[in-house]
Amino acid sequence: MKEKRNLDIRNKLKETEIYLWEVADKLGISETHFVRKMRYELPEEEKEKILSIIDEIVRERR
Repeated sequence: MKEKRNLDIRNKLKETEIYLWEVADKLGISETHFVRKMRYELPEEEKEKILSIIDEIVRERR
């Protein structure tokens, strides 16, 4: 079985119950494009940007 990529992002999305489409919307890309990007390990800089977007969505929900 293949190991999933970007587990830190996937785990945070699961913990916070945020959907992929919500992150994609904030990035200004389609959900399909975001899912395809997640197939490969992202550069650390891009991961940090996505993780901060997740934090932003969490703050907006409060």
